[in-house]
Amino acid sequence: MLDMAWPLCQQLLANRPPERKPPGGNFADSGRLRFAHGRPPESLTSLAQDLADGFGSLSQDLARLYAEIQQAIEDTDQPVLRAELEVWFSVVGSWVYRMQGNLSLWRSYAEVAQAEVAQQAEVAQADPGPDSADKLPVARWLTLVKTEEVTDFELCSSPILAADTLREHLWETCFGAVITSATLAALGNFDRFKMRTGTGDQQTYAIMPAAFDFGRALLQVPAFAVEANQTQEHTAALLAHLPELLAREKASLVLFASRRQMEDIFYQLPHPLRKKIAMQGEISKQRMIAGHKQNIDQGRTSILFGLAS
Repeated sequence: MLDMAWPLCQQLLANRPPERKPPGGNFADSGRLRFAHGRPPESLTSLAQDLADGFGSLSQDLARLYAEIQQAIEDTDQPVLRAELEVWFSVVGSWVYRMQGNLSLWRSYAEVAQAEVAQQAEVAQADPGPDSADKLPVARWLTLVKTEEVTDFELCSSPILAADTLREHLWETCFGAVITSATLAALGNFDRFKMRTGTGDQQTYAIMPAAFDFGRALLQVPAFAVEANQTQEHTAALLAHLPELLAREKASLVLFASRRQMEDIFYQLPHPLRKKIAMQGEISKQRMIAGHKQNIDQGRTSILFGLAS
């Protein structure tokens, strides 16, 4: 069914009306289709219903598999090596997360069709449609994603604001809540946070002094830096300069946005340097961190290659 989504998205994007230019602004064609009032066409909502059913079944199967692996890890008599189970526990966990995300997306699109059917049949419902006046409106849109390696379509669904949902299900039901983050305040105040989360002036807000000594931190943008969307040039630049950068420190963490690039760079580095690197995916994260700490404690050079996810 996903194969049917590609030509449909292609057709919808090709036939979309031109976007209006904002007052005093200009932009190139963004390759984006915003569905008016968050309501996609029937062709897409109909397909979404079938996909929601499929992803629902797959999500349940993966959740059962995830639970079985977790139980096997806790079983001391399990003949399968614990390290292998931990690797698959992480992998299947990521699959479960992705399936749940897909399920939520397609359900959001399918709900539009279900609400319209209910309205046309004049069925009285205690729970109104997903985008009714009693609920927070939902934005839905389609975007063309182009890179050097792939062309794809991205379907999105998001409530306009979470303020009403948080107010109903959290602020008005909990005895007390403490919210902390380095990014709650903007421009020295909490106005943006209040608007987006539905909290009021009666709550207490405070900006606390930083617990970290940022004077010891250093952000460097090297002169050889290449934009990451230039894949081959970016990889070549890293291969040329990483050995020198890694040689300066006893312990290093290198984060990649692409598993493919991480593996390409790892296998092209000199063999003596590769022996000092633990790469995500080869062993469990717990073993990576434990080995990294052990190497540091014993004065050995230790390098971690991981994904920024």
